[in-house]
Parts: sequence; C-alpha cells; structure tokens
Amino acid sequence: MSAKARLFIYSMDKDFMKNTKDILRDDFVVHKIADSSDISKKEMRSNEILIFDISTEGKEIPEWFYTTKSFKILTYDKFTPEKINEILMHCDFYISKSIPASGFLEKMKKIRELLAKDLSPITYLPGNIDFEKEYLQLNKETKAVAFIDIDNFKYFHSAKGSYKSELLLKMLSTIIRKNIFILPIKDQATAYNIFLDRFAIIAEKDELTRICSFIYEDFSRFKSIFFENSELTRQFFVMQDRTGNIYDIPITTITTVIITRYFQSVIELYKTAEDLFKYLKSKGGNLIFSDRRQIQPIFPEKGTILIAVYDPMKSSYLKISLEKLGWKVFTTNDGITTLKLYNRIRPSIIILDEEIPIINYKDIINVLRYELSDNKTAIVLLSEIDELIKSQYKFSTLSKDINVEKINQKLVALISEKG
Repeated sequence: MSAKARLFIYSMDKDFMKNTKDILRDDFVVHKIADSSDISKKEMRSNEILIFDISTEGKEIPEWFYTTKSFKILTYDKFTPEKINEILMHCDFYISKSIPASGFLEKMKKIRELLAKDLSPITYLPGNIDFEKEYLQLNKETKAVAFIDIDNFKYFHSAKGSYKSELLLKMLSTIIRKNIFILPIKDQATAYNIFLDRFAIIAEKDELTRICSFIYEDFSRFKSIFFENSELTRQFFVMQDRTGNIYDIPITTITTVIITRYFQSVIELYKTAEDLFKYLKSKGGNLIFSDRRQIQPIFPEKGTILIAVYDPMKSSYLKISLEKLGWKVFTTNDGITTLKLYNRIRPSIIILDEEIPIINYKDIINVLRYELSDNKTAIVLLSEIDELIKSQYKFSTLSKDINVEKINQKLVALISEKG
C-alpha cells in the first residue's frame, strides 16, 4: 500500500472540513489551514495537495493561492463558479462539494496515485517515458491512444509570452484530468504530457472518443480568457517575428488524433500520429480524427464557412449551431477582416450580412468574383434582396428569420452543386 500523501484544507465550512477528514483519513495526512496568514508556515511542496474552498473567500481567490507550489484543487458549492475559466488557469482540479463521498474519495485516490509519479512541474502529468512504458504493456484489444496537440502553439508563445503559454498548457492539462477522472476505476484512463504542447491519453477504445469530445468542448469554452475581445471577434491574433514581419494567426485550437491500431514499436506509433497531424493541420486543424472506421467523426468534415455578420449575437448563434452540425466556422464583423480571413482560409462558403461595415457586401462580392476570379466559393447573403440585385450578383439568399436546420440543408446543397 502506498504511503499517505499530505493534504491541506482551507475552508470555513465546518461540515465540509469534518466530512473531508473522515472520508480521506485512510489515504491522506490531513492538515487544516486556519487562515491566509497560516499558509506560509506550511511550505507546501509539489507532491502535496491543497483543497481550497472558494465559498470561504466569498468567491474571491487570494494571492497566495496562485503562488502555492502544491497540487491545487478548487471546491465550490453546487454550481460551478462564474469565473471558472479565469481560475482554471491556476488550479489543477476543481470539484463540487455536493459530490457523493464515494466519488470524492475515488477522485482523490487517483490524484494521489498521479502525484506519486515523476510529473511535469507545469502540467502535473507524467512524460513520454511513462507513456511509452504503459503503451507497450497495454491490452491492445481493448485500449487505444489519443494524441492532443495545441494548434499554433509556437506562434501563441511568440505573441503572448512564456507566462501565458505556461497557463495555456496548465489549463488544458486541468481539463484533461477533469475528464479522465470522471471515469469509474474499471474504465480508468491515464494522461501524459509527452512533448511541450502535445498530450496523450490511454483509455478504453469505446470511452476514448467521448473523453476527447468533452475535452474539445471544454477547451473551446474556456480558452477565450487568453485573447482580447477584438481577437475573438476577428478569430485571429497578431504575431510579429524577429525581422519585424507581422502575421495574422488563427485563434488557438486543439487537434486530436485517436489511434486504435497497436504498434510493437513506439517509434511507429509516433510516426503514424505525426503523419495524421500533418494531414489534419493542412485542413486547418481544430478536428478530432480517428483511424477506427466504425467510429463516426464527431465533427464531420463538411467544409469551411466564413460568417461575415455584424450582429455579434447572430454571428455567435450561427457559429455554435453550424459547428455542432459539422462545419468548420470562422467569424468576422467587418469587410476588411472578411477579405483578410478569406485569403487565409479560402472557405467553401461565405455568409454575408448586408449590414457589414467598412467594406459593404457588394464590394466584397466584386472583389471575390471579378478581381480574384473566384467562382468556387459559394456566397450566401443573410437577407432578402430585390430580384435586380440577385440577378446581377448571382448568389444565394437566406431569410433573416434564421433556422439553422434549413440553413444547413441549403449549405450542403451548395457544396454539392460546386462539386
């Protein structure tokens, strides 16, 4: 039996404190932190655990929480804190206080087992040596591997700096742990930080796709904290290289490769993953791909859509809805950015708002059709227009009364027509 781990609890909730001590007494040496001034006396180390009850501080996180070297777990009342995306960068796990005792104990045991390994000081995950050892011993009939890569990480680092890059790695690591620790012990998954911005997960074949889809969704929801509002609106950020050249880089996403085949050589496994990543990155990244034919792609590759709509509510609604239906979607809210992004991504379809500012929709269409001689990109105007304009510009229209299912049917038909 492994030795007990040291655990510190900061909470003013007496019932929670007592229950936690009772639940964890057989597996942890539990210490109570009486107040913020007491934290410096504890000198917590990286292989020790801090449970911080956010309700104790009126949902505000004190400065010492961010500088503590221990594995940090955030606990809260029944509902996830509103600012969880901001906190997620600084904590290593988060959990509701209302979870059943058995579930809480199970998760804490998994964390204790994790901390007994040699972990990355940034991501709190084991590295490639541990991964390769487990891979060569896994049950090849039931287990599979997923590789998760942060797209454009080196450009993100160049633009945002080392501090934010570390926080980005830490946040993705926390998201991965959260989604693998929800599994029961019999379906246990393990995660690794095998290279700087690449992670690996070993799990049951039937569970792995579901785990990766939840990680994808969580990352998409929480990553906005790393970008300015203007960058999120444009869907790209600016990077300047050493020679002073400026580049527009798409907002950071993750790409996932699931490999269900078993390789006797880890080198062959890595090479196969790298080949798949190269293929997916050429498609723009931001995908989940499996080599297992019977698994349907979670995000079917229908095509790329550029939404140029001024109204942010309408734009967000279209983006979220169409992505769920399998489209890869970029959004802009002005004419200049629309043309810039068009040149970068070459979308299959452009959805244009007649109210788009700076460069109006007619000029955008003229640039595409006549100056760039692009007759392949389908253009859809999100409005009703008179027959004269419709016949002059020859593009499709949609009613302002948006129905996503009808839009999806029309877009699929347009892609089919273009062949």
